[in-house]
Amino acid sequence: MNYDILLAAKNAIEPVCTTTLLVLTTWFVTRTVIKKNEGKRDIILTALEKNPNLDTGELIKSFQTGSSTLKERLLKKLLWGIIFTFAGLLGLAMLLIATIVGGEANKDVYAPVILFAAPALAVGISFLLNYFIGKKMLAKEIEAEEKQRPKE
Repeated sequence: MNYDILLAAKNAIEPVCTTTLLVLTTWFVTRTVIKKNEGKRDIILTALEKNPNLDTGELIKSFQTGSSTLKERLLKKLLWGIIFTFAGLLGLAMLLIATIVGGEANKDVYAPVILFAAPALAVGISFLLNYFIGKKMLAKEIEAEEKQRPKE
């Protein structure tokens, strides 16, 4: 079998599949948001039909999800910082192992691993720095927020 024909077919089909995947993902996400908003709209209209003196501002606020606290947002940054840093270090460890084991034979692996590992490590370190600096700078605000929050 001629592999040039298969390669040409792959090169022709790949952009179509990628574009289709992106369009379908966008459509599903947009459709989900629209359905969610239509459901909220129907509930508000039904409530207004039954009680026209209803405060719509309070009703709309009841649909909004609770905003996360400063502490929760900082902990999310810590989580993502650890994930990205670990991924970057894992990529660099794979590169080191490929260098030791394969030597010159694995040179085609170096560029993709570096293109993955270096940005992941940089993003992870920036998230961790953001967490530790934010924790230090926002200590008073976090403490005040915890005092204000009702005990559950």
